[in-house]
Amino acid sequence: MPHTGNYFAWAFDNDGIGRLSQNVTTVAGGTYAVSAWVARTVVDPANVASIRLGAANTPVACTMGAAGVWAQCTGSFTAAAASERLDLLFGTANGTGTIAFDDVTVTQTGGAAAVQPVPTLSEWALLALAAAAGGLGLRRLRRNG
Repeated sequence: MPHTGNYFAWAFDNDGIGRLSQNVTTVAGGTYAVSAWVARTVVDPANVASIRLGAANTPVACTMGAAGVWAQCTGSFTAAAASERLDLLFGTANGTGTIAFDDVTVTQTGGAAAVQPVPTLSEWALLALAAAAGGLGLRRLRRNG
């Protein structure tokens, strides 16, 4: 029952809060939008989910509806370092269902931009460009003179 595609993650933890996590590359001071689609198999107040980017940030609780119905969970976070841990947090009551996560995205929405290298031409491409420019210049000189 994926939200989209062929795969999704099932999670359960019958004792406290569990976590699925992955480190993601960020820019310190950058603001990020995190989105995840969540669903639960059983409606129980103890079956909860939340998302967080960076251990210093407070998790955002996900609002889930009926069993088997996907709901989008979103939050905005500020990165403190060049790499932050993305946490998908979940809790389930003893033996009362699972939480599913799908289509998780992390998008930079503000703050300092990531440094992008300036594209450069290869040595051969520069030689070809110089030859073409020289040829055009020579052609113009012959027309004018």
